[in-house]
Order: sequence, then structure tokens, then C-alpha cells
Amino acid sequence: LSSFITNRCIITGDFNIDIEKDGDKAERLLEWMDTCSLGPFVPDSNTSLRSDRTIDYALAAGMNLSIQTSEDDTSSDHKPLLMVLACDTVLKRQGSRIIWSVFSLMLSYTYAFWEKVWNSGP
Repeated sequence: LSSFITNRCIITGDFNIDIEKDGDKAERLLEWMDTCSLGPFVPDSNTSLRSDRTIDYALAAGMNLSIQTSEDDTSSDHKPLLMVLACDTVLKRQGSRIIWSVFSLMLSYTYAFWEKVWNSGP
């Protein structure tokens, strides 16, 4: 994985290591992060629904993130992460990429199809 890391990258997911509670495993991960110039971005609350551990987080280089857990229902045993990437880059507007005449024609066919489906009942 180290060869894919650039000076501006984000790695996020389930690391199965709590940086503050997992001793040697956490120390090895922190050492690797240091060699790759990655910093941890950890939410304020635990991410596991089965334990009081924070094992889902982001590692980043050259990026500024804010991260938190979502308290919404999930089918997973982990809380989803919500992240905001702060950047100073302003994208240059390139004009519309939509060909409105084609889009309108497509909608007219699509609407006619769905209108028949909706009116046919259950």
C-alpha cells in the first residue's frame, strides 16, 4: 500500500485497530503512518456498535478533514462515517455538459413509460 500513497491522499475505512487502545498493533500502524507522512482523523465517538472502540477512521496526507460518526440506523455493526474535505481549490466553470434537447426528449419517453406503469395499478 505504501507505494500508492502520494503527498495528497486519503485512506479511510475499517482498520480493526483502535489507535488509543490496541497497544502493539496500534503502535505498528502509527509507525507506518509516520513513515508515509499520514495523519489520523478520528471521530469523537466509537465506531463499533459491538464494543467501545474506534476502529473506523481516516488517514490523510496533505488534506484537512473533519470526521464524525452518523447515528442513523445501519445494517452494519459499524457506525457510518461522515467526512468533510476542506479544500481551497476553486474549480473553473466549464459550462453545461447537458445537451438539453436530448435530455428533454429522453424525459418525454421516460415519463410516458412511467405514467403507464403508475396508472396500471398494483
